[in-house]
Amino acid sequence: PAMVCVTGFSGDGGNMGINGVYELYPARYHGRVVYQKLLEKRSVDDLYACPPHGYVVDRPPALSPKTRVLAHSTQRALIIKAPRPNRGLETLWPVPNAWFLFFDAGSGSWCISSQVGRTEVYARCAGAEDLIPDNLHCWQVWDCGQNLWREHHGLRTARSGGQKQG
Repeated sequence: PAMVCVTGFSGDGGNMGINGVYELYPARYHGRVVYQKLLEKRSVDDLYACPPHGYVVDRPPALSPKTRVLAHSTQRALIIKAPRPNRGLETLWPVPNAWFLFFDAGSGSWCISSQVGRTEVYARCAGAEDLIPDNLHCWQVWDCGQNLWREHHGLRTARSGGQKQG
């Protein structure tokens, strides 16, 4: 499919940006299609408050394994609650940073991360037999506060759009 919709994640535990509309990416990974997040639902108030250059987030480079261990040695667990529901108008608008949906053959899972092939992923769903990420259930999302994987049965994917011509 030309697009895949990822929906149903409430945002508890962090990684709020998982939900959205993902568009077919021009490269493949491990022999399967890759999707890049194109749109996400945001408050219209956010759109009005947006600076002229938009919301662009600079991500630090990936840490080396040794640096990652040292960085996590002083962490404490905390609870990250789901954001309050927006009571105003909402709209779809372009995402400020990169999110990819891809299949990782090493883990046998469809993954969502900031880079294709990255081992640090925000969400994963076992699906070695699924050639495309359509109707995937039983996702696990990384809980940033507790530093563990949590199952999210409401999170799911659905194909959308027609076949991309190219």
